[in-house]
Amino acid sequence: MDSITLRTTIKRGLKRFLIIRGSLLALIGITLLVYSGAFISPQTLTNWGIALWLVSFFFIAWGLIPYKRITKLESNPNTLTVTNDGNLHYLRHGHDLLTFPLKSITKIKYVEEKGLYGIAVDLDPEDEPHIPNPPLSVIMQMFLIPMKKRHKFDRFFPYFSERTARELNELIIEAKA
Repeated sequence: MDSITLRTTIKRGLKRFLIIRGSLLALIGITLLVYSGAFISPQTLTNWGIALWLVSFFFIAWGLIPYKRITKLESNPNTLTVTNDGNLHYLRHGHDLLTFPLKSITKIKYVEEKGLYGIAVDLDPEDEPHIPNPPLSVIMQMFLIPMKKRHKFDRFFPYFSERTARELNELIIEAKA
């Protein structure tokens, strides 16, 4: 078996949702900034100007940063690589973040919920404590906590397609045979 690389894919619906939501949140921030600059008295701005500016900046960033991250992920995808030595490597931006043996995997499933989708992996109970979680952002981890309870999985690799989950499952079956 040769080394096989599987890449993340971003759904068009997710990008559309993020750009619409991001634009609305950024518009709120810009509106707050323009309104406070045009209609609030200079005396009030000396007391509240920095707070208004920070709140406006927060709305703009909250709206546009997720879209920027997704477009960056689209141009430089994360990968799952199955190597000849029977290991699975999770790479983000070309850096190997997590490596563990395919034999530790008991089940692969595709999970999709509220715009978050990816590959959920069930691990052998003996190996599970020795395999770290893939490093994910704090916000992603907050979404994963309730998702883990509902779908019962050990590790999650975000933004991999259902087809990729099937391919990885076939590779694991082939490696175990």
